[in-house]
Amino acid sequence: MRLVGFCRGTAGVLLGLAAIPGSPAVADTLAYTNGRFGFQVTMPAGTAEDGDTIRTLDWRLTGSPEATDGAVFKADEGHVELRTFGQQFWQDSWQQVHQVAAQFLKEDGSTITYKRITDQWFVYSGKTKNGDTYYRRTERAHDCLKDPITITATLTYSDGAKWVGDLIGPLMASLKGC
Repeated sequence: MRLVGFCRGTAGVLLGLAAIPGSPAVADTLAYTNGRFGFQVTMPAGTAEDGDTIRTLDWRLTGSPEATDGAVFKADEGHVELRTFGQQFWQDSWQQVHQVAAQFLKEDGSTITYKRITDQWFVYSGKTKNGDTYYRRTERAHDCLKDPITITATLTYSDGAKWVGDLIGPLMASLKGC
């Protein structure tokens, strides 16, 4: 994988295009590296099939470039959103981490229709209060100083962008700590 990027803002955000060999459906990707926590996520930036239509994913950074804990990206004219962030592991237990995340989703008006919890990561998915579909993955990781952190990526998309579901696996698999 080839990565070409630039730094932006005080967080040292690295955004770059990378070619993925052998991937016919998605020719390019956009990598985001968080300067504070050192985690990375790679977003498909090429095209994806939607039935007989080819959709171009043109990700745009919409959050503040000065944010140090994460970033917000939108694509497909705002119908697709990726929120990603890291935070210090401050809870007493991993169970507390996923319970707090579930409580936050419920308080925000989201429903949880699927969940999977392991010792290293958990996933919640369902519908937002606006009726959009979301998929949220949180992983245990370490920052570059080897301190324990959690890293989270949430992909949200409208019903009209159901084709985005094919991107969830590769996108969430790319979520890596320092």
